Amino acid sequence: MPVLEHRHDIGEDVVALTFDDGPSPWTGPILDLLATHEGHATFFALGCLAAADGAEQTLRRVLETGSEIGNHTFSHPSLPKLDDDSIRDELERAGSLIEEASGTTLRYWRPPFFHVDERVRQVVSPLGCRKSAAR
Repeated sequence: MPVLEHRHDIGEDVVALTFDDGPSPWTGPILDLLATHEGHATFFALGCLAAADGAEQTLRRVLETGSEIGNHTFSHPSLPKLDDDSIRDELERAGSLIEEASGTTLRYWRPPFFHVDERVRQVVSPLGCRKSAAR
C-alpha cells in the first residue's frame, strides 16, 4: 500500500485530528464517526498493540478510509529517560510491526507524553520519520 500524499495547498480552515495509543477498541468507532463527516485523522499506533488479534484489520481500515498511521513507539516510554540504543529500539521495533501489519510506510512519529528533547530528535532523525507537528 503506498504512502498517502498530503495536500499542503489547502485554502480553507481545517482541523487536524490525531489519536494516540492504538489500535484500540475505540479505533473502529472513531473511524465510523469520521466517515459520517467525511473526515480523516492520523492514528499514532503502538508497536506492542500492532501485533494483537485484529490489529492488522484495524490498521488497514485506517488507511482504507483515508486516514494515516504514525509511530508512537513500541511500549510508550518517556524517551528522554532512555539511552540512545533504547530510543532507536523503541521506534524501530514499533515501526517494523506497524508497517508489517498495516502494509504502509510510516512517515511520522509522536513521542509518548510529548516528552522529547534535542538528543531524542538527533537519535530519531536518521530513522526517516518526522516528528508530528502537533504540540
